[in-house]
Amino acid sequence: MASFIATRMKQELESISKAYDEKFAGQSRGTRDMNEMDALLRRVKNVLMQVDATPNATKDKDLVELRASAAETQTMLEAERAAINEAKSAGPDFEQFSPLASQANFVMARYRRHFAGFSRGTRDLGLIEEMAEDLAQISVEMTVLIAKNPAPPFKRDLEAVTQSLAMYRTERDEIARAASAGTNEEQSGNLASVANAQFDIYRDHFAGKGRSSRRVELLERMMRNLERTKTRMEDLTKVDSVTQTNKDNIAVIDGNLEVYRGELEEIRKAKAETKLDDLAGSLGGAANEVFEEYRKRYANKDRRTVDRDRLSVMCDLLGEIEKQMAAIDRGVKNDVNTKNLEIVRSQLAAFESEWDQVTQAQKPSSAR
Repeated sequence: MASFIATRMKQELESISKAYDEKFAGQSRGTRDMNEMDALLRRVKNVLMQVDATPNATKDKDLVELRASAAETQTMLEAERAAINEAKSAGPDFEQFSPLASQANFVMARYRRHFAGFSRGTRDLGLIEEMAEDLAQISVEMTVLIAKNPAPPFKRDLEAVTQSLAMYRTERDEIARAASAGTNEEQSGNLASVANAQFDIYRDHFAGKGRSSRRVELLERMMRNLERTKTRMEDLTKVDSVTQTNKDNIAVIDGNLEVYRGELEEIRKAKAETKLDDLAGSLGGAANEVFEEYRKRYANKDRRTVDRDRLSVMCDLLGEIEKQMAAIDRGVKNDVNTKNLEIVRSQLAAFESEWDQVTQAQKPSSAR
């Protein structure tokens, strides 16, 4: 009996999560329907009520874990409800502030996926530098809006951005120092990992992709990373024990850099020759490819068995599209791009939330 209830209630929780992702995740809180939020809360409370009504003697491990998950969902929804209510009280300025908050959340999610819990010696220095620059710009724009409307939710978001920016700048310096830490063999291995990560980015973001939808700054960042890595490898060639390994790795980097330089010029040329409407369509098409991959790989799949690393790549792919759409939106208003940007931001928020939930689902169970 308990197993039947657990299965049914698990399906209901997944349905609630999907509804939240579709109607609330990444959306402007000031425009959300409070009645729909209240309906989700009632559904979660009903799950808890049915679990609690099951006799303790028949409750199994799945039901106990399900109750904990439902309680967490209730807490999250209640916090979101309070945030929506507060956002509505902030007035019309919220519509200008909301995209900045969303972009800050995307940067913070990227940090969780790429830096939290990893060895600094293998991390992407160019990425943390870019993330710090993004938060610095967001901070400036938030400050301007807060000067006109110092609403409490605005000030709290700015505080979170300021704290994260300080942490990223510190992390950037620590990552740079970590490049020279450890034995020569350890440094050699870390540098190879950094280089391989850049090659992976090229394969995921550029190889076989339409050039007009690629971001020039990403390829430039990769090339800077590889140039720095190459310089460090050249320093290590003075050590006999790693000389040949580093010479081989340097040759690989040189070969890839030559390809990337040519590709960079082709991308610049493609963008220069693409009209704004066509560029908006190209970016929309690239986003649809990511959405389709998500539907095939993750929709209605068991979170314990899906590929978490690939989902992180898909978050990055969609994040690159969001950056380009946002850049267009700041410069010249285009109806197609503006509409697509709203969809992409909503989906990116849902992808990031899904990555968090997959991570949680795939954590090793505690010993019993």
